[in-house]
Amino acid sequence: MTTGLPQIDPAASEQRTIHVDLGIVASYSSPLPPASELRQLENLVPGATDRLIKLQERVLGMAETEQSQRHTIEARNENRRDRGQIFGFIAFFVLVVVIVILALTGNGTVAGIVAGTTVIGVVGLFIVGHWSRGQGAPPPSGGGT
Repeated sequence: MTTGLPQIDPAASEQRTIHVDLGIVASYSSPLPPASELRQLENLVPGATDRLIKLQERVLGMAETEQSQRHTIEARNENRRDRGQIFGFIAFFVLVVVIVILALTGNGTVAGIVAGTTVIGVVGLFIVGHWSRGQGAPPPSGGGT
């Protein structure tokens, strides 16, 4: 009776050896392994636990320093942004006063030109500022349809 499997002649077969390598991967939620593994490491390499703890202290110290520097830079950038908005508002207000004075003194054409260019400039700045912060892409430039 045949089972569909190839028949192996025991006298003609070769001896085969299969090697299987197994490994264990462990991960920890803390910066240091559990105490039992630290003890094993210390038995294998005296002083290794102390060196490992010092290394982790240095890494944590560097992370705290980097975070502190990042906060300082962000606060400085925010202050600059606020100052720029204040100066922009003052400049815009001065231009509005100049436009009103020009209009009241009979220079309506000049007032209209200054007002038009100011509005175009301010709107342009808001649009460019909006794009540069990554909150949208500029519209495609192009030839009409």
